[in-house]
Amino acid sequence: MSAPNTVLSLWKGHLPRVRTMADIAAEVSEETGISVAAMKGPSRYRIIVYPRQEAIWRMVQEDRWTWAQIARFFNRDHTTIIFAFRQVEKRNALEQAA
Repeated sequence: MSAPNTVLSLWKGHLPRVRTMADIAAEVSEETGISVAAMKGPSRYRIIVYPRQEAIWRMVQEDRWTWAQIARFFNRDHTTIIFAFRQVEKRNALEQAA
């Protein structure tokens, strides 16, 4: 029986499971109670925008996808992804300063 974070490999035992953008969006959705569909939708309400930005920030932190790939996942322009990343960075800096 394999652990949930690994994939059985026939040649060397277990390999770590690679997180996908959908996995990250689902994590944020579970933490915040905002559905992935809502995060991908057009809403600009803060209650939806903040979780969307958090998911974007986490995806950028993985350093596996380009701005454009993340933008396609959220049905947005890559500049929106850059803006979201910077907003979360600012919020994190403010939290650390307080």
